[in-house]
Amino acid sequence: MILVTGASGFLGSRLLQKMAVSHQPVRALTRNPNSIPPALQLQNVQWIEGAVLDVVSLAEAMQNVERVYHCAAIVSFETKDHRDLMRVNVSGTANVVNAALVAGVKKLLHVSSIAALGRTSRDELITEDSRWDDSGQNSTYALSKYLAEREVWRGTQEGLPAVIVNPSVIIGPGNWMHGTPKLFHASRNGMAFYPKGMNGFVGIDDVVDCMIKLMNGHFENERYIISAENLSYKDFFTLTTKAFGVKTPAIGLSKNLTRLAWLGSAALHRTLGIAPILTRETARTVNGTYRYSNEKIKRALNYNFKPASEFVTDTAIAYKQSRDAA
Repeated sequence: MILVTGASGFLGSRLLQKMAVSHQPVRALTRNPNSIPPALQLQNVQWIEGAVLDVVSLAEAMQNVERVYHCAAIVSFETKDHRDLMRVNVSGTANVVNAALVAGVKKLLHVSSIAALGRTSRDELITEDSRWDDSGQNSTYALSKYLAEREVWRGTQEGLPAVIVNPSVIIGPGNWMHGTPKLFHASRNGMAFYPKGMNGFVGIDDVVDCMIKLMNGHFENERYIISAENLSYKDFFTLTTKAFGVKTPAIGLSKNLTRLAWLGSAALHRTLGIAPILTRETARTVNGTYRYSNEKIKRALNYNFKPASEFVTDTAIAYKQSRDAA
C-alpha cells in the first residue's frame, strides 16, 4: 500500500493520476473526502479523511503502508501565513516522519523545494551540496521547507529510509488563480514588463516521473534537485505570451519598479480581493539570479527533461481549453 499526503493538491493530484495507470493500491489523505473532484475519484485510490497535523488520523492512514509520498505543504509568500507555514510544513512533516517510523514504513519520499537549498546574492550554481545560508534572500516558505528537511534527515537517523526531492518552479495545469498556474492567467493578454532575475523551471510531469522512479529504485537517504532549465524571467514570460499569441514583455523591472508593482498588487488584493501576483517576499527575490544543477538526477535516473518551450506550450494549451470549456 502507498500513502500520498497532499493528494488533492497541485502536485499530489498529478501523482495520483500517474499512479492510476499502474493500478497500484493507493491511500490518499484529504481533509475533506466530500470535495474530491471526479478526475481524482480513481478506481485504485482509497480516499481517507485526515491531516498532517492530526496525529491520530496519520497513524490510521499509515496502517499497512510500505511507501509514503509526502506532498502536503503550504506554498505561500505572504507574511501573514508565517504561523501556518511553520505548523503545516515543519510540524506536519515531523508528524509524518514519526508516524512512518512507528508504522515501519519502508520508504518515505519527501517533496521539498529548491527554496530549501537557500538563496544568496552570489551568482553561483546551486547543487544538492549547497549549504543553507541565513540571508535576506530567503522567504518564510524557504525557511519552513529547510526546517522540514531537517525533520526528514532526523527520521533517517532513526531508521527511516527516505529520499528528498527539490523541484524548481513547477509548471503545469491546475487552479489557474493560484500558485504557478496563475502565471498563465497573468500572461494571457500579453505583458509589457518582466523581472530581471533568473530561476529554475520544470514541467509537472517530469517531477512526477522522477518521484516515481526514485521511489521504486534503490535510492535512499539522498536529495535530488528536479529542474529542467534555468531561465530568465524575460525568457519564461516570452514563452508564455508567445504560446498565447499576445504581446511579449520588453521592459525590465528595476528593484524600485518591482516594489511599486508589489504595492499595486497588494492594493488590488485589499480593495478587490484579487490574489496578488507579487508579495513583499517575492518582490525581494524576483530580480535575483538563481541557477540550479540537475546533473545528479540526470545521472541517477539516466533522465532527459522536457524543454521549457514544450511544457510551457502544453500548459498554455490546457489553460485555453479550460477557458473554452468554462
